[in-house]
Amino acid sequence: MNEVINDISAKVRELLTALGYKPAEENETLINFSVRYVIRSVLDNCNLDELPENLYPLTIRLAAGEFLFAMKGTGGLAGFDVNIDAAVKTIEEGDVSVTFAIGDGCMTPEQRLDALIAALRQPDKSSLARYRRLAW
Repeated sequence: MNEVINDISAKVRELLTALGYKPAEENETLINFSVRYVIRSVLDNCNLDELPENLYPLTIRLAAGEFLFAMKGTGGLAGFDVNIDAAVKTIEEGDVSVTFAIGDGCMTPEQRLDALIAALRQPDKSSLARYRRLAW
């Protein structure tokens, strides 16, 4: 099982890097905790003893979401660049006025981050249902 955890942890780090967050070495404990938590949740949900290889991608995505959720909750996402300027809705030149399109179909950087984390943490129920076993 440790080999599976190490493999999934490495893939979680790759996914986080691809999303724009470079995990530091001090994050290893939290990444491994997130991976173990997600694996246990998937195994419990499906009533399985081993994680099928076809569920690795789902597990990687869920673990990355759990990691980002925990990091955001503790204020540790300083390395994650979410400070993208909001879209400008209107600009007036006389007496200079600028209106940003916040709340007008444009999400703030924090709202986009929250949406990303929520999407990563949401399991694909059809993928899990395929592997679900009944418990007697």
